[in-house]
Amino acid sequence: MTNWNAGYTARRWWQSMNESQAELQAHNIKPAGSSQRAVLRRCTTIEAACMTEGFRALWQSIPDNENGRKKLSIEVCAAIAAVLSQVRVDEAGVSIGKACGRENEKGRVPVSEIRFARLQSARTLDELVSRLRRLLPLIKHSVDVAKLAMDINDWAWQKKQNRKLDPGRRIEMRWAMEYYSANDNQPTSHSGEA
Repeated sequence: MTNWNAGYTARRWWQSMNESQAELQAHNIKPAGSSQRAVLRRCTTIEAACMTEGFRALWQSIPDNENGRKKLSIEVCAAIAAVLSQVRVDEAGVSIGKACGRENEKGRVPVSEIRFARLQSARTLDELVSRLRRLLPLIKHSVDVAKLAMDINDWAWQKKQNRKLDPGRRIEMRWAMEYYSANDNQPTSHSGEA
């Protein structure tokens, strides 16, 4: 994993495309071009995202390591850009697992266990991006931007490891715990249970 805060960098980049001029000035962030988000939202692959101005803005904000290389791979950066372009609300503290498992106003979980399992079974970065982008409309495009960026980064790091990680350290386990505990502090109705 990287030792810099990819979430912080990604959040500032996301804010540049989504916040008002006044909010950007308060955070000392330069506004992005008006079409950057729209172009990224239409990208269907990581490669297509790499060809956008929005991606380049994120890529240029990533610091170099001691060898003069970026601290994040170009593919992971493009994946983060492609997914975050779909987020409309930066909901502090709400991870993808929690957002998917949190009951809505009708008492229903927006993402079924089957659909959530598909996210967890993604094998490639393209699959992960595609599945995350399909989930975001179901959770009203609302999630913690920094957490989501870090999750994508952690997922990619985990996939690159040649050794097996302890199951408790795997991102899929963390997502499952967040999904199934999303309503722990809320009264729940378990219709159909004996």
